[in-house]
Amino acid sequence: MKSMDITEITPQLNEITKITEQGESVLITINGTPAFRAIPANRKRIGLLAGMPPVPDDIKTPFADEIEEMFYGKKNE
Repeated sequence: MKSMDITEITPQLNEITKITEQGESVLITINGTPAFRAIPANRKRIGLLAGMPPVPDDIKTPFADEIEEMFYGKKNE
């Protein structure tokens, strides 16, 4: 990971952008003390989340009948 002091950021914003586009993160420091990181927006999942399927936007849809049954009991058909 690259490290830069905050005073260097403005003149080098294009360089930071290029670095993150290549998948690398940049540590931003203030007077040598780590303050924050610029990371790639499309960073892949690692660790415990690696290989996990994405969570659907509407997670309850596949279980709508089961959820309704839990709250209201079985439907009278």
